[in-house]
Amino acid sequence: DELEIYEKLKKSQLLVYIGAFKNKWCEIADIVLPGQYYSEKEGTYTNKNQIIQYTEIAVKALRRSRPEWQILSELYYAIGLGSPFKTLSEVFNTMTSEVKAFSGIKFEDIKENGTELKNKINDPGMRLVKAN
Repeated sequence: DELEIYEKLKKSQLLVYIGAFKNKWCEIADIVLPGQYYSEKEGTYTNKNQIIQYTEIAVKALRRSRPEWQILSELYYAIGLGSPFKTLSEVFNTMTSEVKAFSGIKFEDIKENGTELKNKINDPGMRLVKAN
């Protein structure tokens, strides 16, 4: 329930919002950082059929924003928790070592045609998607 999540987040000790648009989440955030719109960044996404796909930058960002992974990596480094990621492929390859569903997949493998998750996730939401 979105309202329940909203109320719980309002009570947070610290809430940081990273995004491209002003919305109700940034209104309750203690810190608001400019993120990039999906067309302004290189990235990956996993679609409803559990296919991982790669997307390139389609539009150059007009402001001095950075991708969310880079912002989080720099914050992590700034507070002394480790070295920052330098590339999106480093982030993706680290995710594949830590998230079972993505294990065994290399960033380079998805750039051309995407690839199916090797360790499918039981997604209860799929019955809703297939019903539509």
